Amino acid sequence: MAADYYVFLKAHTIVAGTKDEIKIYDVGGAKDNTYTLDAGTYFLRDLMGEIDSKITWGGFDTAALAFDVDAANPCATFSLEFNSNAQLKADATDNIDLEILGYDSTAAPIDDDGANDIDSTLTPNLVWVAPEPPSADDLNASARTVQTRTVGGQVRTSDQGGPYDDRALAFIMLDKERVLTVDNSADTAATFQTFWEGIRGGTRFEVHKVAISSGTVLGALSSSTLVGTYVLGADSGSSFRPQRHSPGVALYSFNLTLMEYVA
Repeated sequence: MAADYYVFLKAHTIVAGTKDEIKIYDVGGAKDNTYTLDAGTYFLRDLMGEIDSKITWGGFDTAALAFDVDAANPCATFSLEFNSNAQLKADATDNIDLEILGYDSTAAPIDDDGANDIDSTLTPNLVWVAPEPPSADDLNASARTVQTRTVGGQVRTSDQGGPYDDRALAFIMLDKERVLTVDNSADTAATFQTFWEGIRGGTRFEVHKVAISSGTVLGALSSSTLVGTYVLGADSGSSFRPQRHSPGVALYSFNLTLMEYVA
């Protein structure tokens, strides 16, 4: 049986009037096109659909997201496809941060070079793909209860919430380029350290279990691949301390405590 890989998606909130636009320059028509995204909180798979609906309505084609577990390549790529020669532009005031899609905003405008598509060269910073399946995935059902014993000996139990489907994950012997930013300065968003920095303060994230569809390419994300929505437990949120396998082997292991997110 093929192993399932774990994909983490961080929530991103778009506020109306603040970094809520995609700007595309139609080279053939010599025209700037600005598409305003609807306000809301998105995971990357949902944001992809929102971008797709807006740019398709505006006369361009599609947005696409691909996942790859090959350690030699970015763990995720984003692609914009066009029906004519185009450029992706950046605007520090109104444009969404291109880095959340895996594009380098300092390189904008980014030209499709006549290929009618622009593939990201970096990992979108809203996603982390584990390069190996976890060594452990334990469901830790929890609840909040308070008990007291009366003078007469009776036990009084107060149910204050739950049960919750928390989890404990363990990853072992991961390539250093997928763990620590110091070991992947060319694509820091491919590391779990960067993803951890974005969720450690209580930002919710989705976890998906996805099988390889071919080669090292993972299948598409959907509600059927969703394991759950979580926030980091206090121990995992307060520090990220991966353990190196040995002095001569740059492979790292770490554990995570995930608390079920309840809206």
